Amino acid sequence: MKKLFMLCFTMILVTVVLTGNVMASFATGHLIRVVYDTVGTKEYATDLGPMASFATASNMQIGGGADAVTTTILGAASWNSLVVGYFLVDATSGANQVAVAGAVGGLQSGNRKFTSYNGAAGQVIAMYNLLAPGSTSLLIADKTVGNTYFSRMDSAGSDTGSYGGWLPAGSNPGGSLSLAAISTTGYVDQSIYTWGPANLGLQGPTSGIVAFTVRTMANGSTVINPLTATDTTSPVVTSFTMPATATTTAVAVTSFTATDNVAVTGYLITENATIPLLSDSGWSASAPTLFTFSGAGTRTAYAWAKDGAGNISSPVTATTSFSKPVKVVSPAGIFTSDLFQDGYNLASEGATLFAKSMHFSEKLVVNQPISVTLRGGYNADFTSQIGFSTLNGLTVSKGSVIIDRIALQ
Repeated sequence: MKKLFMLCFTMILVTVVLTGNVMASFATGHLIRVVYDTVGTKEYATDLGPMASFATASNMQIGGGADAVTTTILGAASWNSLVVGYFLVDATSGANQVAVAGAVGGLQSGNRKFTSYNGAAGQVIAMYNLLAPGSTSLLIADKTVGNTYFSRMDSAGSDTGSYGGWLPAGSNPGGSLSLAAISTTGYVDQSIYTWGPANLGLQGPTSGIVAFTVRTMANGSTVINPLTATDTTSPVVTSFTMPATATTTAVAVTSFTATDNVAVTGYLITENATIPLLSDSGWSASAPTLFTFSGAGTRTAYAWAKDGAGNISSPVTATTSFSKPVKVVSPAGIFTSDLFQDGYNLASEGATLFAKSMHFSEKLVVNQPISVTLRGGYNADFTSQIGFSTLNGLTVSKGSVIIDRIALQ
């Protein structure tokens, strides 16, 4: 009765969000996946089902869909602060069983502390069921309150990956594994080790028996015994847009998205169609929002994406035209300027000033002993007249000027 009261009191303190499938529950004999945020406060648990059903599985995906674990659910900025653990307990009379995740390559237990492990795991499962009856997944807002995985199996962070003392203290041999690698490889692998009637009763530390591999995926699912075939699927850039015109070589990227069968791990924008090197320093983990071109005129940008296996997407292009709004063509050369007046000051006899179709907030003063032509209303690359250019005024004190599609205000 005292124990029930404590659990009910905990239920008042813990904020819980029910997710996943209903009409199921956290159960002994089931493999349970737990992910928590080492920086934040949240813990997310999922009952993946009876472990006996995974014995002969191959590339079997579970714990996805409504049960998937994501950075969004945990409120984490990235995978870097998240850790994952898997555990099972079965205290059925005559068939005691322990299963925990660990690093690939071998794992030992502590000093046959089944009673301690069973108590910790049993309390975690009991709390999950009390807070989320009939659900396969639940989100706990504060992992430090009550009999959470973090509190009981990871000793509130003081003995991470020990599973309540089942594994040697301070070793964390992949028991609660960082998910940071998902950002680069798209997954992390652990082995599930079991202890049962054959090795629970031995004296001293005992080696776990490898049951199968679990792979925690970037899409939030778990794959049992994943196939090890090389990933040869390249990412796909699904959108890439930039403004059609700009006044500066530093241009905003209005959209840049990409997808991959595992995970996109890098984004890059270049100015040529040559496939970039994987070692190019321009790759970034997130899509850039600004790109600086190397010069003016009409420029084409190429967007690329890569994955953790080294596959690079085909490029998607976006074209931006930018130049100064006034172009001066004269016997002395071709010049560009931001102001009509600056362009006129660069002109020589017989020069023509071409202006974009826009308003110039200036009054032009013609005061040189030369003849010039002013042509306005041009498009971004000065190839055709599409409208008018407007000036706040025009004063001629010397020389002469011919005006074409210039409006005075």
